[in-house]
Amino acid sequence: MKKYIFIISLLLPLAAQAKQVVKIVSPNKAVTATVDENNGKITLTVFSGKKAAFESIPLGIVTSKRDFSGPLTVKGNSGKHYMSDSYTMATGKRINCSNEANARTLWLRNEKGEELDVEIRTYHDGVTFRYILPNTLPEETLCDELTAYNIREGANRWLQIYHPDSYEDFYPLYTTGINDGNVKQGFFRNQHHLWGYPALVEPHDGTFALITEANIERDHCGSVLSNAGSENLPKLADTNCLHNSKESLGQPVPYKVQLGDDKAPLLPSKSTDVGRSLLSRKSTQEWHSPWRVIILGSLSTVVESTLVTDVSDAPSSQDEVKAIQGGVASWIYWAYNHGSQDCKLINKYTDLAAEMHWPYTLIDAEWDVMKNGTIEDAVKYAVNKGIKPMIWYNSDANWTGSSAPTPQGRIDTPEKMDKEFAWLKKIGVVGIKVDFFKNDNTWSMNKYLDLLEMSKKNGLKIVFHGCTIPRGWQRTYPNLMTCEAVYGAEWYNNNATLTKKAAAHNATLPFTRNIVGSMDYTPGTFTDSQNPHITTHCHELALTILFESGIQHMPDRPESYRSMPEDVKELLSTLPTVWDDSKLLSGYPGKSVVMARKKGDKWYIAGINGTDEAQTLGFSLNRILGKKAATVEAQTFRDGKDATSFNISFDMGEYSNQSKINVQTLPRGGFVMILTIEP
Repeated sequence: MKKYIFIISLLLPLAAQAKQVVKIVSPNKAVTATVDENNGKITLTVFSGKKAAFESIPLGIVTSKRDFSGPLTVKGNSGKHYMSDSYTMATGKRINCSNEANARTLWLRNEKGEELDVEIRTYHDGVTFRYILPNTLPEETLCDELTAYNIREGANRWLQIYHPDSYEDFYPLYTTGINDGNVKQGFFRNQHHLWGYPALVEPHDGTFALITEANIERDHCGSVLSNAGSENLPKLADTNCLHNSKESLGQPVPYKVQLGDDKAPLLPSKSTDVGRSLLSRKSTQEWHSPWRVIILGSLSTVVESTLVTDVSDAPSSQDEVKAIQGGVASWIYWAYNHGSQDCKLINKYTDLAAEMHWPYTLIDAEWDVMKNGTIEDAVKYAVNKGIKPMIWYNSDANWTGSSAPTPQGRIDTPEKMDKEFAWLKKIGVVGIKVDFFKNDNTWSMNKYLDLLEMSKKNGLKIVFHGCTIPRGWQRTYPNLMTCEAVYGAEWYNNNATLTKKAAAHNATLPFTRNIVGSMDYTPGTFTDSQNPHITTHCHELALTILFESGIQHMPDRPESYRSMPEDVKELLSTLPTVWDDSKLLSGYPGKSVVMARKKGDKWYIAGINGTDEAQTLGFSLNRILGKKAATVEAQTFRDGKDATSFNISFDMGEYSNQSKINVQTLPRGGFVMILTIEP
């Protein structure tokens, strides 16, 4: 206990002793970052408005040859630098993205006079920072990072236990950093003090912060958060609070950045984005860390943010972005675990895609042991139907073993990838799904980058499965369509856990996992897999819009989609997966969510009830219509008399920005509205 209190005292120096070194305010004045120097410790405090979201974040790193953990001094800074950027995405919550920031680079020195810089940016919707070593030394490795986010006991937080091989668990609400034995929610088990990104925190009523990292480059490792030591804190009473008050919050618990490698290589960075290095020295030996990202503000600000891609490298050419097209895919695995072993069954899913006007079909694992035809036959059948086939691969990470699904051993190295991918392109395959990755160390990150680069070289789209979370790669590599890294509908195959937890889990994902990038949840399941679901059909329909994914894999059986009402089939047949804009209209993690996504002249509004009670979901159209009234044509899909029925209606009328819409939902229900706004 004494040791833990000592750590806390180091992380939170007394304000009276601290000297404020610099203050960086965002262009819109909504976000502020201050850096303090106190007894050789350099700390960062982040504010939303006038309220501190995270206080006294310690700054520094330790390498095998240099120690920047302290004592440190600030020898100066670059001065304020205004930055703005606009870019186009091939996938994501909006196609055209823009941002503004104020930035400074601080020049830190240790007792030996060795140099470490910290670049800090304040955006309209958050704070990002990274470490820069102006010159790396031969055989130098990164051993530790001091960054720790101090979260007060009693503050609401939605965290996922870290699973190195999947990022597949729930994001339950906690008000404490203490493991009380109830955190083991899912199938996997791991060290209880490790938490994966993204982490959502509500440090004050109505103020939210999402912690993650971005722009993992070659020879970088990823990181997670560790609150080891919190078990020694006195346990708070179980308040089960949904709103924080200043009086209810206890002492802070540090969630420290824990690197994916004990000794990560420190090699010169090879960023392709010139704008990202404006504040650094541009040395040929310069190394910089991934960006530490804090998205900050209201729930809508956090959900709608593109900060993860804002700070990530641009693609080598905008032509790469223009060449990529998202869309819906039929997918065989959910209903037939070993279905890709049968060419005739695969062809049925190709037929489904053709009937539903979906551009893609995904042929999953074990296509190399196919009967009733070969993979070439299945691909040819799809191409002749006008459908673009994608096929599955084991990542060959040398940990899955011989019992893991095949094909294995075909993409072990970049050379093998190049040969394999050239063959795929020749026979008509347009993309790949790569599965079974393990941990976030440097080797794994380089494996992802090898796959991204080689698939791009050969003109293939790529989907990652059983993988790490998105960290901005969708901007750098537009051919990356989506990533799993979510406890999704696939888990109805594995055990009964998702059945009772799905509704609340689904109502949490738009506030957590889906913020940082496309999410391959595989929504749109109306029948049951190995284990049942108890969400309504309207809830399941809403997920196809609520969850953003560059390719949306539709996993149900062909006969399920064919049996849907004609209006439901029409919606699924014309479903966009790439959006002009996305806006959160209402909701709270785990309770409910209403999201609006725009495509052309239509707004697709999806809402779900995350509770086991009937609920009215209310929202306003002010963020869609702006200041003007408009004539709106609305098609609405509501819960019917029971969980498997739809109530479908059409309406046309005048709506203003003050118009309030209320939709009644069943327990675990949902709705979809398609609004066409007349000019």
